[in-house]
Amino acid sequence: MIAGRDSTSVAAFVAACFGRGVASPDAELLLANGCDGDDAEVFLAAFAATFGVAMASYDPARHHGPEAGWNPLAILRVARDRLAGRSFPPVPVTLCLLYTSLMARG
Repeated sequence: MIAGRDSTSVAAFVAACFGRGVASPDAELLLANGCDGDDAEVFLAAFAATFGVAMASYDPARHHGPEAGWNPLAILRVARDRLAGRSFPPVPVTLCLLYTSLMARG
């Protein structure tokens, strides 16, 4: 199902997923709602399916961490990336980011 292409539709989708509205368009959505790992990927996949957004360039490591709890593989991946000079600050998932990706779909 492809929903409307306005910011109100995106805000309504987020509110339906998390059970509450968002205070600011720049508020970080995943962290604020305890959404990481598989939960974050499911949320973003639902967003993509609902709004017809391609997720080809989506890299989970840029937006959210692994499932909660201690994960030695995640620690090793971060160490490997830092040694290779590929460390970068995470990009927060916000209403603005979701709306921008929606508008970029054409």
